[in-house]
Amino acid sequence: VTVEAVAEDGGKDLEVAVTVGKHLVPVTDWRFEIWDSEGNLVVRRQGEGRLPTLKIPNKKGLRYTLELRDDFGNKLVKRNQKLKIVKADAYTGKTKKLKRWINEF
Repeated sequence: VTVEAVAEDGGKDLEVAVTVGKHLVPVTDWRFEIWDSEGNLVVRRQGEGRLPTLKIPNKKGLRYTLELRDDFGNKLVKRNQKLKIVKADAYTGKTKKLKRWINEF
């Protein structure tokens, strides 16, 4: 699970995306909270299925708590994690493919 925030509009706003890797059992429900450095709640969302992309104001010291649950009741909890902020020009959302074959690995 990766959580990244992309700085847009000159760094004024952040677009937060949660990516869940391929798993045999899909995520059924989730809860996502983002807090600023002063302990104020910036956003709280919960739901079922896929996590939406969130747009939030860019503040210093953002931290998040994420809870995911699958069909079998397995639970993943990430508490009080620092939110990684990436500049929009550096973020592509995809891995780069090489145009030529590399003979040596």
